[in-house]
Amino acid sequence: MYYRSMRYEIFALARKHRTGFLQLHFNVSLMEAKARNSERSNPIPEDIMSRMWIKLEKPNGHFYRWEKNTVDLLGNNTLDYLETVEQRIIQCANSPECPIEQNEVREPVEQSTIHKVDLLLRKAVSDVIKHRKAFLNGADLKLFSEQLVCRRKAILNDLKLGLIDVDPQCATKEQIELLF
Repeated sequence: MYYRSMRYEIFALARKHRTGFLQLHFNVSLMEAKARNSERSNPIPEDIMSRMWIKLEKPNGHFYRWEKNTVDLLGNNTLDYLETVEQRIIQCANSPECPIEQNEVREPVEQSTIHKVDLLLRKAVSDVIKHRKAFLNGADLKLFSEQLVCRRKAILNDLKLGLIDVDPQCATKEQIELLF
């Protein structure tokens, strides 16, 4: 599931039914994904792979508390690492998520905090687009830019709802870029 909101729905189900939650993120480059895809008997068209890569919102347990139970699987996992993954699965299965109480009231996020985070996000969007400009053609760059703007709006909405914690005074450029 490439959108964070899609994954959140699964997390919400786990919380509702008091079960464990763990997500696996196959953390490979677009080039590696395309190379693996070309070896398949029925490969996915490369333009679709590129579009999906642009849309992918990588898990970020630092800002999205509910994504703390994420395991990154790299292209060269060792047996020891896979045993660690197995332990995390067991740990999550034995530590069910707790439902949110219906009467729980969240403190509103200060408007100035939202504004400060928005400025940081706008700067990050600009920097990411500048960096990717050399690697994407016009149509892909436009699609990528639109996706980043949508993500920025979704991040701000998540901040307003209290789903993420961002302290604009402490957040680094790298941490903000990880939100994308």
